[in-house]
Amino acid sequence: MSAATIDRAIARGSGAHGRAATPSLAFFGRDPAQRRSANLRRLGLNRAGFAGGSNPRRDGAMSTATTNRFSAEVRSRAGRMVFDHQAEHPSQWATINSIAGKIGSTGETLRSWVRQAERDQGLRGGPTTEDSAKIKALERENRELRQANEILRKASAYFAQAELDRPLKR
Repeated sequence: MSAATIDRAIARGSGAHGRAATPSLAFFGRDPAQRRSANLRRLGLNRAGFAGGSNPRRDGAMSTATTNRFSAEVRSRAGRMVFDHQAEHPSQWATINSIAGKIGSTGETLRSWVRQAERDQGLRGGPTTEDSAKIKALERENRELRQANEILRKASAYFAQAELDRPLKR
């Protein structure tokens, strides 16, 4: 949607659902940029020409899982290619950039795959892939247990308060 289309819709006075948009009295006191933003929101646009958009309050950060563009097989093969062709280039970075261009990734992405492969083979210090998976699972379990304990603590406090508020039985 072009800016001209948006301006025509604003001038026509149609809202996001075809109903007439009558601005409030407070609307006229705003500067032109604020009026334009308000009009775009009313038309269902988050900024000029872009419908929809994200709502950080509703969606949260990283609310959906990211997808891997490259399979595990491609990653391991690219790492092996870097190790095999290292002698043909003046540095490992030159090797990584050469192979990254061939497989369609960035050099930095391939470098991180190579570093992880070096950790997994014991050539470099740091957590291996298996260690990272175990740590992630333990952190998830720890988080779930903390949430369960919080629920039980709140339930216990609620029932204890209800017991105190109840009249004595004789």
